[in-house]
Amino acid sequence: MKTRVIEFLEENKGKSVSGSEIAAKLNISRAAVWKIINNLKSEGYIIEAVTNRGYCLKEKSDIISETSIKMNLKTKSLGNELQVFKTVTSTNTLAKDLTQNGAKEGLVVISEEQTDGKGRRGRSFFSPSKTGIYMSIVLRPQIDINDTLFITVAASVAVAEAIETLTGASVGIKWVNDLFINEKKVCGILTEGAIEFESRKLEYAILGIGINFSTKNEEFPNEIQEIAGSIVQLENSKCTRSQLIGEVLNNFEEYYNNLTDKGYMDFYKNHSNIIGNNVIIVGDETKEVYKAIDIDDQARLIIKDKEKKVLIWCIVLGLIVVFMYITDIKCIIKATIGVPCPTCGMTRAWISVLHLDFAQAFKWHPIFPIAIVVVYLIIDNGNPKKWFKMLLMFTVILLLAVYIYRIITLGLSTPPLDINKNSLLFRAIGLFR
Repeated sequence: MKTRVIEFLEENKGKSVSGSEIAAKLNISRAAVWKIINNLKSEGYIIEAVTNRGYCLKEKSDIISETSIKMNLKTKSLGNELQVFKTVTSTNTLAKDLTQNGAKEGLVVISEEQTDGKGRRGRSFFSPSKTGIYMSIVLRPQIDINDTLFITVAASVAVAEAIETLTGASVGIKWVNDLFINEKKVCGILTEGAIEFESRKLEYAILGIGINFSTKNEEFPNEIQEIAGSIVQLENSKCTRSQLIGEVLNNFEEYYNNLTDKGYMDFYKNHSNIIGNNVIIVGDETKEVYKAIDIDDQARLIIKDKEKKVLIWCIVLGLIVVFMYITDIKCIIKATIGVPCPTCGMTRAWISVLHLDFAQAFKWHPIFPIAIVVVYLIIDNGNPKKWFKMLLMFTVILLLAVYIYRIITLGLSTPPLDINKNSLLFRAIGLFR
């Protein structure tokens, strides 16, 4: 009977309804209505009782219930069975346990709070009470394991579309499973499952969706306050969590039933917030910077290896050094007859760099060694490990280019600068002479 009272109040949200009207509609006594209303208030529903006017469920009342969610559902199977909780450790964990005990596809587990919310790579997902949406959907898709990524992609689009429809906010999607508004993360999606290795099919999948709905910035832990946000502030929006849950499930069912048609991919690409930007690929012990250039039809991120770009620059600069090394003879001749040569300083700076004598290079042309560092940092975005590695590559290529030229000409048996011929570097280079 409580469910029917909730449904009646939800249908008349923001309006006053008399106790006698509710009693007559549901065929119960006014005393029973009064008792149910008090029970709902204790659960957190904001219900105003006004003498001679009745009961009014306030617009800002936003309690997640099976009744309020189903009022917004248009699905055929997703959400037919809803399990709504005040608090759980993790909706994904609970849904997984239910699935292993025979839960049917379409079951949705929802909680007002998670005490141990799960994120990717073993991270936790901050899940405070009454300001977020934490739900997990049980799926039993008949797809190859190579297509499992599309579940997460379709869910990302379903959530993004729902948020934009109900709030008007512009949503960006960070490959593969995070949603952002105003450069702050508002939603994370985690898909887990079990695989039948013989058939290469999924036995089941648990689609977990966590949305920061109305959490205020100061309520987030200090370590994530700069990167976390919420989609609405409750007092400024008429959208409720139950409405958003219903819209997400409606959208996702449409995409899920046509998963391999990939009708969601255009939206996914167009709302990507990383295409054209740099990304950091994190390994077990390494972090590499690449540029994201596209997302292919298999929802895979296409990245560009910046080392190839820098290698091209190294080759070009190496050819320039060869040319400058050749012209150094002309510079010496001009200097002996008193004709100044504007390239001498630069040329000598180049040769100094080739012999790793950066102090001498700075003396001959102060801007030159600084320019090398600045140009490389611009090209490589300042990744220290790659910077050092590629600077060494740059130096080696220049050394090889110059001394290959020396081998060919056989005419330059001594370097144009007076360097320490007993140095380990010079003796090593002498092998090429």
